[in-house]
Amino acid sequence: MKIFILFSMIFYCFSVFSNICDRTSIVKEALLETIEKQDCSEITDEDLKTVTTLDLSREFFRTGIQLKTNDFSGLVSLKQLNLSYNDFNSLPVGIFSGLVSLEELYLQYNNLIGSFFEGIFSDLGSLRRLYLSYNNAPFFKSKSSKDSTFPADIFSGLTLGIFSDLVSLRRLYLSHNNLSVLSVGVFSDLIALEWLYLGYNDLSSLSVETFSGLSSLEVLYLDVNDFSSLVLGVFSDLTSLESLYLGSNNLSLFPPGIFSPLVSLGFLGLDKNSIPESEQIRIQEEIPYASIRFWEQRLH
Repeated sequence: MKIFILFSMIFYCFSVFSNICDRTSIVKEALLETIEKQDCSEITDEDLKTVTTLDLSREFFRTGIQLKTNDFSGLVSLKQLNLSYNDFNSLPVGIFSGLVSLEELYLQYNNLIGSFFEGIFSDLGSLRRLYLSYNNAPFFKSKSSKDSTFPADIFSGLTLGIFSDLVSLRRLYLSHNNLSVLSVGVFSDLIALEWLYLGYNDLSSLSVETFSGLSSLEVLYLDVNDFSSLVLGVFSDLTSLESLYLGSNNLSLFPPGIFSPLVSLGFLGLDKNSIPESEQIRIQEEIPYASIRFWEQRLH
């Protein structure tokens, strides 16, 4: 019996310790520094539970080292994870599994938009902020690059269902991604979302259902895209919206009543478009309670 207990203890220790020592070298070193231990074999499950922040920004850049599926296993108390500026073009399945306490995830300045798959964020029900800006290959490689690994159109859209488990998400950053398409329903499960950044993309159209279900949304950035028109009903569900940024597009005329559902709107940015004075007056009459910015209209 004693031999069995001793064997069980040895097996338990080995399984835990080997799990730490087998992780990506960069992650292993970061954990050792955070937990303040010299040898990976000294780290226990209880040690891992004390880790609340992990900053790995720029650590993988140009090293050729990729993350392993088990790199963050056991970090059940982790609240902030920074993986920005690393030139990742893919993430392993299950990389975020078990990070049930994570509140902030920084993934900006990588090449990940075209590689996200449904379920990648499945355990992140506590996540409140997700940073995905500057996640297109052209940040690191020119669009004219002959490298077939980065086809120009792979970054044009978002995989449907990738945000379906993020029920606590408050802010989503998706600017500077060359997005040209938003699938119907891609945001529909983000019931707690308050801020959505979609500026500096290549969007030219939105459907009536694009923002359906986002009744908690307070701030929406759609500036610096390629809109020349917007469909009536696109803002119908945004009854909590306080600020809407539509500057630096190609907008001139709007369907009457398009802004009427925005009963909480306090600011509307329409600068650097092509909106004639008569249309400016009509919009002001439609939402007299909002402050509207019409600076620098391109009128010919």
